[in-house]
Amino acid sequence: MSILFEPMKIMHMDLRNRFVRSATYDGCANKNGYVTENQMDLYSVLAEGGVGLIITGITYVHPTGQISSFQNSIVGDEFIHGFKRLTAAVHSRGAKIAVQLFHAGREARFPDSSQSARYKQSLKPTGQCLPNHVPTFTPKISTFNPSISYIP
Repeated sequence: MSILFEPMKIMHMDLRNRFVRSATYDGCANKNGYVTENQMDLYSVLAEGGVGLIITGITYVHPTGQISSFQNSIVGDEFIHGFKRLTAAVHSRGAKIAVQLFHAGREARFPDSSQSARYKQSLKPTGQCLPNHVPTFTPKISTFNPSISYIP
């Protein structure tokens, strides 16, 4: 029998098998980032189907880090209840669940909402730049170089 079906442990988390549903954007959150019944159904079906670990898709941690509509959010305590319900649904079907925390960086769309204003203060820098130093960032296109071995 394949080891895929054998239980395993990741640190302190016991999994019933080695099947993992990787982090995948499902687009099932509501427009404000809350867990929905569609997500409850989707994750319940995955857990009932025998997946050992489900990793949720991109869950933005700050309003300025949102990249897609209908993406889950965890920017405040008001989102905890939905994730607790989702976790309970998955656990009751024998699977485990983890959240993929996410910020879209320069690819983010910046929502024009009261939620964005509410959390704006947390973006203040904690350090200072050196005198006469202007931080710069120049994006560049990544290119494939066949002379570099990418796989060890």
